Amino acid sequence: MQKFIFDDQLPFDIIKNIFSHLNQHDALTCMAVCKDWYDQIPHYTTDIWQTVRFSERSIHPFNKRRQKCLGNHVKNVIFDKFEGEDLYDAMQYVLDNGCNELQSIEFFTCLTKDHDIFLQFLQYLASHLLILAFEEHKSNLSLLHVLDVCPELVHFTYIPSSYSWDKTMFNGEPSIKRQFSTHDLLFTNLRYLYIGCPLDAHMRLQPLLQRCPHLQYFIGANADAYEMFFGDYKFDLHDLNLDSSLDLDLMFSLCPRLTYFKSNCSFDSDISLRIMDKNDIVQAKMTGRQQNDNGTIGLQHLSVCEEDYKYPQIAELLKTKCWNTLEFLDLVLFFDEEYEADNWTNLFKSIHMTRLKTLICRYILCDIASIFIMLNHCPLIDEVQLVFDCNPIKKVINQSVLEQMGTLYTLRSIALHNFSFNDEFSFVGFLEKLPVLEELILADSSLILNNNPNLLRCFRRLRHLYLNDVGPIATNSGSSTTFLTPDFFHNMITFDEQQPRFESIRLRFVPCITLELLAVISGLQTLKKLDIRLDKPVKNTSEDQDHLLGFVHELVRCKSEIEELYIEQVSCLSYNILEKLGDLLHLRTLRLGCLSLTIDSKPKLEVIDLAGLATLLLKQSKNRFIGLNKICFSAVRGIHINSRVVREYLLDEGISSWTVKCTDQYQPSYRLDNNGAIPAPTETFVIQRV
Repeated sequence: MQKFIFDDQLPFDIIKNIFSHLNQHDALTCMAVCKDWYDQIPHYTTDIWQTVRFSERSIHPFNKRRQKCLGNHVKNVIFDKFEGEDLYDAMQYVLDNGCNELQSIEFFTCLTKDHDIFLQFLQYLASHLLILAFEEHKSNLSLLHVLDVCPELVHFTYIPSSYSWDKTMFNGEPSIKRQFSTHDLLFTNLRYLYIGCPLDAHMRLQPLLQRCPHLQYFIGANADAYEMFFGDYKFDLHDLNLDSSLDLDLMFSLCPRLTYFKSNCSFDSDISLRIMDKNDIVQAKMTGRQQNDNGTIGLQHLSVCEEDYKYPQIAELLKTKCWNTLEFLDLVLFFDEEYEADNWTNLFKSIHMTRLKTLICRYILCDIASIFIMLNHCPLIDEVQLVFDCNPIKKVINQSVLEQMGTLYTLRSIALHNFSFNDEFSFVGFLEKLPVLEELILADSSLILNNNPNLLRCFRRLRHLYLNDVGPIATNSGSSTTFLTPDFFHNMITFDEQQPRFESIRLRFVPCITLELLAVISGLQTLKKLDIRLDKPVKNTSEDQDHLLGFVHELVRCKSEIEELYIEQVSCLSYNILEKLGDLLHLRTLRLGCLSLTIDSKPKLEVIDLAGLATLLLKQSKNRFIGLNKICFSAVRGIHINSRVVREYLLDEGISSWTVKCTDQYQPSYRLDNNGAIPAPTETFVIQRV
């Protein structure tokens, strides 16, 4: 038996556990110590090589140390940016190094040219494969052939690059000589199918789904939603005059065990992904969970676009097949001038969805009261998002609507876009009907905030408050009532002895967001995240700097546990402010939107004190908690930030555990600029812990 060089001191299992705390780079570094370590360390580090990313550099012949760490213990492989012959060489490299028990393969930004050769290599790698993904793939695939060579596959994802998408992907298969393994082709193990582009319903989609009788999760893309989300790079999908939406009755007859169906293209950006962990799906398949005696639990998640499936189909599905099983419902109507939308009011008034927990309605045509009537019959409702078009007017919540709205005892989160509350009593009455509400999100809306005791009491229950482009209701005279003031937050904090429960506050494009208000908010001791856009820039004046310093002082005095601090409209930071920020022990991310962040030609930083920045980083480096991880300064594009100057200054001060870089990026904006154009991309200056 071979004797390992470390066994003289400790048993093999203990040494292996020690090495399991290294990353792959550290393990390769250890192998460079001497010949014995080169030979023996791979035996101790098999656990950290279960997932391996291969790029052009990593499969180079000179990379002997990495090659020695490979073997059948590798379970998950990622091929990164390979094309054509290079991709086949990489797959051969994996095979040659004994990685023949793979459970997961991801092809990221790859291109397959000769599909027959690719399928041959894939078949060699796929004998144990459970998860297969093509992300940002640059070519069309024969999905049936791919699934045919992966007999054990449970979880399949195909997302072509939108820049390489063309007509043939929609309605055509690539030319392949290979024959299918059987005439009666079925993929009985497949549970999850994600197709990130529209496919012709009858030429490509139906032949695929009819071979997946046990499919539970299906995420697809329709033509309207695809163009809305990803743009039109090469052609107009409508010119094809082909249908990408399979009839709902047909789809559920082909896949009777579907519990999750999503087709509106908001794939990676919404809360539905909480239940989509691929390892859970694979484990559920392997253990036989998620099925009752007759093999199905009914549809639980539905996300559809009205233009694709039309109101009659969707309404019939809701009324007859899933009213008592559905937990998540997302309905969206896109702005297609040629489409005449149906009114959902009667359906909402009549349907009782006894298991519904999440409701999202975006631009659906209906009477607002009808939604609350439906919610009265949803005893498990937990989260609601309602987005309406403000043209011609915003949706109004008044006493008439409130009379038809019952008390929702389970609703914890509500988001309203393009709403107006008729008066202060309507807003208070609305909140009083939500006794366990924790998260309130209002955007593009109008309301009244004052010191009404009932309003203060309702706000004190909240954990999360997000206001975006929200303002006061205009009076008959045309003037606006007072909105968010320091007194409002002060009275809310001091309303009684018990502190409010706020964990996160986001105020953007809201009137009267001043440094005085910021100072009062600092008294919220439970706050973890604060995202504020000030009315006016913080300038290099003693008054502004003192106000901002007072805010930071108060956070430190209250022993604030704030973890994320974002403030926009800060154009100057003094030494004292930066030095004091270093005393926030729980701060993880600091983001400041700076309008005039500049470095002159001398060089030195004019608006941010470099000595203060160095002191901040030194303090955080010694933090006994996790400590600061990232600082971002954003500036309008065109104002250059010399990251080299800052990096060299920090190194001179003995600060080496932070990276400094400057990047241009587009920031999401809720508004156009004064000329009606999309704002210019910002230059983001990032300092991040290594």
